[in-house]
Amino acid sequence: MRRLIKILVVVAVLGVVLMVGILGWLFLAYPLVSPAPAITVAATPEVLERGEYVFNHVAACAHCHSAPDYEAYAMPPQPGSIGQGGWGFGGEVGVPGLVYASNITPHALATWSDGEILRALSSGVSKDGRALFPLMPWRHYATTSRADLEAVIAHVRTLPAVVNEVPAPRLSFPMNVIARTLPVDAQLASSAPDRADELAYGRYLVDLGACADCHSPTEHGEPIAGLEFAGGREFVFADGSIVRSMNITPDQATGLGTWTREQFIGRFQAWGGRREKLAPGQPNTPMPWTSYGGMTAEDLGAIFAYLRSLPPVANVVVKTSPAPAR
Repeated sequence: MRRLIKILVVVAVLGVVLMVGILGWLFLAYPLVSPAPAITVAATPEVLERGEYVFNHVAACAHCHSAPDYEAYAMPPQPGSIGQGGWGFGGEVGVPGLVYASNITPHALATWSDGEILRALSSGVSKDGRALFPLMPWRHYATTSRADLEAVIAHVRTLPAVVNEVPAPRLSFPMNVIARTLPVDAQLASSAPDRADELAYGRYLVDLGACADCHSPTEHGEPIAGLEFAGGREFVFADGSIVRSMNITPDQATGLGTWTREQFIGRFQAWGGRREKLAPGQPNTPMPWTSYGGMTAEDLGAIFAYLRSLPPVANVVVKTSPAPAR
């Protein structure tokens, strides 16, 4: 019996050593991506203009990387906080742990090269080699236009420096290990699709805006096959109320099937630059209307054309659930 116990103890110890060895190797070997490219972005007036537009209105970077105004509809950034980071995301949006939007003002990026910022945006690896949790949609940016990402870098360099030290992420096991294996080398296009190809350009904008991430229900952190863009993803607010994303497929009964192009464009542009205080009891939304509302009618029209080209998916979404009674 003692001999059996000794054997079991030895097997258990070997198992622990093997597991520690595997975890140690994963932490040393990953993320497995190429070094940051040696580039210097030329900040011409045209590049800066495009970067400001993509940053604020297409990718809506400012929405997550600023301090949100919880008392206003759609939680627009608080004045003076653009790029400072610090907004925490946890289980309410499906994160297994807690991650924070980074400070992306020159205060935090002063020692970063343009190539290191590009690698973070498109491959999900920070200057210090840390893997970025894909809540920051680098997986969408991995195949986007290099010119647009470089324009965003140029714009970020012009933001007012804000001193705001952001906490380190805290991911639960095993996601803290899995996340290290996710980054891959980007396959960037040289430029965006030709605007004359409305469907291709609309798809590009939808990907740059990471629309699928919020408008697709997920299971174990991945979109449920067949329900892409069908809405229903839940967002839980501090008071326990729940808001669910809209079905944006062209389904006639439950999606955008009855919407006109003009209605779609108008719905967005009605919120461009608008800040409206929440009324008592009014449910809020994580949809960054005030950011996307600054898009041009041409770009919003291309997005609408692409969404209308998707397969219609019947999916009834209950938009909100009130906070539980106390």
